[in-house]
Amino acid sequence: MYEDFYGLTRKPFSLLPDSSFIYPARSHIKAMHVLEYGMLSAAGFVVLSGEVGSGKTMIIRRYLLSRKDDVAVGLITNASQTFGNLMTWIAMAYGFDHRDGDYVSLYDRFVDFLLENYAEGKRTVLIIDEAQNLTERMLEDLRMLSNINNEMDQVLQIVLVGQPELLAMLRKPELRQFSQRITVHCHLTPLDLVDTTGYIRHRVSIAGGAPELFDDLACATIHYFSGGLPRLINLLCDVSLLYGFSQEQKVITFNTVVEAVEDREAGGLSPFTPIPDGWDRERLCLSMIESLDAAPLPEVAIA
Repeated sequence: MYEDFYGLTRKPFSLLPDSSFIYPARSHIKAMHVLEYGMLSAAGFVVLSGEVGSGKTMIIRRYLLSRKDDVAVGLITNASQTFGNLMTWIAMAYGFDHRDGDYVSLYDRFVDFLLENYAEGKRTVLIIDEAQNLTERMLEDLRMLSNINNEMDQVLQIVLVGQPELLAMLRKPELRQFSQRITVHCHLTPLDLVDTTGYIRHRVSIAGGAPELFDDLACATIHYFSGGLPRLINLLCDVSLLYGFSQEQKVITFNTVVEAVEDREAGGLSPFTPIPDGWDRERLCLSMIESLDAAPLPEVAIA
């Protein structure tokens, strides 16, 4: 709707995890390196955790696009406590026949699949997204699957991707045997002000727009209200562009962002940091200016 007005070739702030927009924020680069290390070092279990909207799925998709031919990857994206037989979902993830198979027969087929890959010099990786929804029994089943590995090599590597609730579950005493097998863990942290600004301007640039479409004060305000979470940054930037378009503003400013937040708060469905009680726009603006003074942005913040 606003793309032509701002000279954009596509929407820069879609909520879909498009890996072509990935921005090399420090926390994301660290997570990608940790994941790569876990894969190359044949770690048995790798855990990638982070808050809702922190970019976990984007990192996994980036790994899937960059993996080599000697890696067979199975991806389960809809982990749930109600999704039934874990082996059925594992079979579906790797695309082999799962019909009319009970747990034991599917387990035997999976072992054959792993050994065939191993004989061909391939590594097998199982990635489970939304892993915080797994039950303790399912995690125990995964631990037992890891026993397939022989004394010399990891035949199966398992990556669990989930929200902080996953970490809380893994800390339970009854899961200590599982936790002891986690070789690599990385927790994604929110973006700071500098990376938030770089993230915004990077995505605008990838979409064909001018990096300065959001001025510095607007970027600082978006960082404040989003808490540095990429999904909330995308949401607030998208709404701000719509508001800017409706008012024929060529540059997104502090007032545009605040208006978008105020309207969302008025509707009662705001996911953003609330405006402090008793604060008017002038006081909030001064607070954003202070944040810029404390963490000055580079003159050009684009990838």
